[in-house]
Amino acid sequence: PMEVKSRGNLSPNILAMLYQRFAQESYDAHFYLKLAWWCDDKGLSNMADYFLENHKEENGHQALFADYISDRGEEFIILETDEVTYTPSDLLDLAQAYLNQQKLATQRLTAIAMAAFQEADLLTFAFMQELLEDQQEGEEAAMTFLAKAKLVANNPAAMMAWDTNFEDSMGEDDDADM
Repeated sequence: PMEVKSRGNLSPNILAMLYQRFAQESYDAHFYLKLAWWCDDKGLSNMADYFLENHKEENGHQALFADYISDRGEEFIILETDEVTYTPSDLLDLAQAYLNQQKLATQRLTAIAMAAFQEADLLTFAFMQELLEDQQEGEEAAMTFLAKAKLVANNPAAMMAWDTNFEDSMGEDDDADM
């Protein structure tokens, strides 16, 4: 990770990982916004709303990281965020990208948790465990989305019907993903 100066409450390694995760949450928020726009452009308004909720959730996760860093007495630094260049080619491509993004988030959160555990930073470890519980739900939702997308991918009428009944089909409980 990048070199950072810690005030001593978090190790420089953990602090750098948290700064990077904050930036990744920003990227993830923009990624889901792009998926929402794609769905909206295709007339899939309920799916668009779903990804807009994911966008809002990612912004909320950013706030959690900012609060955690601040609560630990560290200076808060905002890193540059990469541009989202991905554009789905079709619904199946979007579904696979959604799952891939969820898996990547899980890997990155796990890396922070493992580093915190190895450094005996149990507060950060506990914080990551809470986020990983939510992340597991996010991965499960993405797997469900991909499975359903495979069923309707080549059938525009079925795709529109799925969108019409989207919330019921996904078992939505207003818990969006990390």
